[in-house]
Amino acid sequence: MKEARKKRDEVKIKISRNVDPVQEKRLVKNELKENAANTFENIALEWHKKKWGNSTSKNARLELSRLRRNAFPALGAIPIRKITAKQLIDTIQKIEKRGVLTEAKKTRGIIGQIFRYAIATKRADHDLIADTRGAYKQPKERHHPNFSEKDLKTHSN
Repeated sequence: MKEARKKRDEVKIKISRNVDPVQEKRLVKNELKENAANTFENIALEWHKKKWGNSTSKNARLELSRLRRNAFPALGAIPIRKITAKQLIDTIQKIEKRGVLTEAKKTRGIIGQIFRYAIATKRADHDLIADTRGAYKQPKERHHPNFSEKDLKTHSN
């Protein structure tokens, strides 16, 4: 009975503040439903399907593999609007700690594309990857020398 009276008093207070308790409950329910539908993983899979269709190309498989291995474990179940810059940085730095800086950079790029897709479809407000620039290690750039035709001929003999 005590609990029922407490709830009744809360409803009375809301009504006195011109807040419709039924409408408020509906809004909360809709927000929960929207959050469940707009998880990072759901939006990422939708983006991947839009980008690659039913392609089984090596690049399509690699992108999906990177997401499943690097991003989904940490970010997959979180509604995309609720992801924080700290969570993104932690996710990418976890890849860096494995010593695969190129993998981290490529995963970061994919996550950025997903955020831009979510913004375009009105399910995110801004690209967090852009906000976190400078927080990551950069892979060493490898320069490959150009070979002249003469070099190729001397090495093929």
